[in-house]
Amino acid sequence: MALMKDSLWNLVNGTAVVPSQTEAEKYAKYVARKHRALAIVVLSIEPSLLYLLEDPQDPVVVWNKLAARLQKKTWANK
Repeated sequence: MALMKDSLWNLVNGTAVVPSQTEAEKYAKYVARKHRALAIVVLSIEPSLLYLLEDPQDPVVVWNKLAARLQKKTWANK
């Protein structure tokens, strides 16, 4: 919900469009938003689970690692 509140969810779920690096201002804003999304996700995790993330650099990768490890894939949960 914190990501949705700050309009950052698309950076975590992988649907954000990455601007070209030639558009310096747009790209800089994208990188800043990406770092903010990553920080929200990492800071929301129980410290004892941070080992799962290794070296967090990309919010999409972090989210997918957490989902693969913690989200139950049983039929009942779907």
